[in-house]
Amino acid sequence: MTRQTKTVLLSADCIPVEGLRRSFIYDLGRNSVVVIPNSLCEILIKYNGFPYRKLLHEYRDQAQIIQDYYKLLLDNECLIRTNQDKCFTSLSNTFKSPLHINNIIIDVDRLSVHDFHKIACDIEELGCSYLLIRCFSLNNKNEIEDILKHFEDSRLRNITIIVPYDLKFTKSDIRHILRIVPSLCDMFISGAPVNKKYEEIGANVRYIKRKIDDETCCGIIDRMSFRVNYKFFFESNSFNNCLYKKVSIDKRGKIKNCPSAPVSFGHISTCSLKEAVQKKGFTDLWYIKKDDIKKCKDCEYRYMCLDCRIYITDPHDPFSAPAKCNYNPCTNKWQKKSIL
Repeated sequence: MTRQTKTVLLSADCIPVEGLRRSFIYDLGRNSVVVIPNSLCEILIKYNGFPYRKLLHEYRDQAQIIQDYYKLLLDNECLIRTNQDKCFTSLSNTFKSPLHINNIIIDVDRLSVHDFHKIACDIEELGCSYLLIRCFSLNNKNEIEDILKHFEDSRLRNITIIVPYDLKFTKSDIRHILRIVPSLCDMFISGAPVNKKYEEIGANVRYIKRKIDDETCCGIIDRMSFRVNYKFFFESNSFNNCLYKKVSIDKRGKIKNCPSAPVSFGHISTCSLKEAVQKKGFTDLWYIKKDDIKKCKDCEYRYMCLDCRIYITDPHDPFSAPAKCNYNPCTNKWQKKSIL
């Protein structure tokens, strides 16, 4: 058929990623993946942009396999068939952010004495976009409102808050909280009897059974947290996708890369966030990407999986595997029981 004489190109937003035993095509336009064998991944990397007829000739002893692969990619709309392949360019794999800090985490419990007015001013100075507030335990639900009021006029694009179920928020309480801060986009209520989700005033309200009651709840790797999109893919190729351009304040006010990190770069009562992130060593973990990490570099999920450099199998080796990952890329199996 004449169409088979055309050059066969992978769509620019369909990117093959090889794992130890199988591969994925990351379809960044559709936020999904196509599972493929490693043999096909190798062909796509080596022969992308190769005329289909010549490809069949190269693999003339395996022509039926090539035709089956071809059909698989066509069925998943991953291919472009063209006689003008020079008109198509690949995506740039560079990741850039104009902000020095993108993300901030603040942990709070009953013993926390954070000066939220100062913290809000520090966040404005950094021009940060995303804020996560994790409330592990509070004396009453009015404290949530007291915290959020400090951010009602901020430039933050997205605020997420996690609160405990035992504070017994009603739908009326939740509506009231969401009205305080327009940029509050997600509210998680942890330790709930069932998982459920609904939308309220343009924000997502999610009840989750999992109890988030301290900082050790970080670092859990599971399929529920996977992300397939342009930003996350290219960030994961170049930087640590959890800690890059992130600063955290733990429940005692210590400024860290992550609330669970052992190293502190100052206390929020005596040090500004801007001063802390400029200290020597603060950005060291930002540049440990998935292709540098033991186990992760062999995993087909690596560019959709949020990495943790705090809970690792060897605390003395920053490139060791995440301790809370229960996936085995050697077998493509998830452990039935959590390793936590």
